[in-house]
Amino acid sequence: MNLRSAYLTTGQAAQQLGISRRTLGRAVDRGEIAWDRQTPGGWALLLATDVAAFAQRLSAQRTVARQRSAPAAPRRAEEAHAALRQSGDLLRALSEHATDLVSVIGAEGVLHYASPSYERVLGYAPQEVVGQRHQFPKT
Repeated sequence: MNLRSAYLTTGQAAQQLGISRRTLGRAVDRGEIAWDRQTPGGWALLLATDVAAFAQRLSAQRTVARQRSAPAAPRRAEEAHAALRQSGDLLRALSEHATDLVSVIGAEGVLHYASPSYERVLGYAPQEVVGQRHQFPKT
């Protein structure tokens, strides 16, 4: 093995690992990768075998991190669905027990929902008015 293939500069090692030079420098400072020599220009030369071993450890750490974060996404989705159901139940309870008229009217003017108060206030059962085209008063 010649000297060129036995060593990597920090730039080469960072590129090979897919990390920044700064992150690589921290790994060197922590002793995770040993630098063996320094060039006259001040470049640190890292042993290629140390870089390869660090790459394997880094890959294993990233795999564990992905596995830990994966179950969190479905849990957050379940929590969001539960909150949505709860808010929907609250809205339904409010609209069904309100004394005011509560309705949902589509852009085309068709009544999609009418609260039970339609019967108490106007004398029409909600089923009678749903699907009917609502006429807005002219202003």
